[in-house]
Amino acid sequence: MLDAIPALVDQIVALVQEQEPGLSSRLPDQVSRERRRSVERALAMALGTLSRPGARASEPVVVNPPSAGRTTPSRAALDHDLDDPARARQLLFDALVSERHLPASELAELAGRAGWSSLPQYIQPVALAPAHLSSRSLPQNALWGSTGLHEPCCLIPDPAPAAQASLRAALGEHTAAVGPVVALADTGAALRWARSLLYLSQERHGHRAGVLEVEEHLTTLLLMQDELLSQALASRCLQPLDDLPRRRRERLSSTLLAWLQEGSARQAAQALEVHPQTIRYRMRQVEELFGRTLHEPHRRFELELALRCRNLIDSVQQERSRAWRRAARATAPVSKGPAPSARVNGR
Repeated sequence: MLDAIPALVDQIVALVQEQEPGLSSRLPDQVSRERRRSVERALAMALGTLSRPGARASEPVVVNPPSAGRTTPSRAALDHDLDDPARARQLLFDALVSERHLPASELAELAGRAGWSSLPQYIQPVALAPAHLSSRSLPQNALWGSTGLHEPCCLIPDPAPAAQASLRAALGEHTAAVGPVVALADTGAALRWARSLLYLSQERHGHRAGVLEVEEHLTTLLLMQDELLSQALASRCLQPLDDLPRRRRERLSSTLLAWLQEGSARQAAQALEVHPQTIRYRMRQVEELFGRTLHEPHRRFELELALRCRNLIDSVQQERSRAWRRAARATAPVSKGPAPSARVNGR
């Protein structure tokens, strides 16, 4: 289904151009490319939403990116044109990121045909935002490919621990997510984590997210794997706060989260840069809302989880709103103002 998205995007773009012939000429090339990617992402979201039981298409979601795995190449495919290194590299990439694995002997054959001296034990995936990045910037033996949405990524075989700094230097300011080093069989899963983090970072920070390490954002990935589920958790656990005026709700929410994270009123006050007595005063209000259950360990764990989820969801939704406003301004026709009135009798 996801492989059909590019063709669907072509049809949508053609339809829009037919209805609005002057639209493309008013948009810079970069904006046109951004809008095309937005359409692809929207279609992916729709497919992900409709495939999840109980989901409604109108609800915003952070969709798990489509599995980087493709259909595992058949034996016939492996026997076809393996003398072509480019074809062999493509087949090797597809085989490594697929959820169905080829036998080790066939993988080793593909690796040799693709130019690897041997089949690696470990792989490190790197997911990249669609933009120009020279393959010469990364290790020479990196295997390049793309996911179902034609988004670039590469697989680095047996990366040396000392090479991590040079990898980040090679990526520079490019927007990318560097996955963990995993066993060969886990390549597809690690690439999905990297793509998930890349999607989420772009949702929150636009296209200036920089280089991110999956291992530094595991909690965020876990919380945002299913946005609807995270919203349900936040709504259930934080219901006593939801009836408050917005400003008071935000103050008590930030105070409660700091208190849960820091462990005491004094440390929470340092984190929020307020007086400890302010924290104690607010926490008395919080305790009035939540009761003694606030001091039960499992309840405190749920509350911190819910507050973190709500903060993440809020930041994602704010960036979505800003992105839509930017897109609306970019596509809005330029108003030239009223035509000057004609002069009569020299006046």
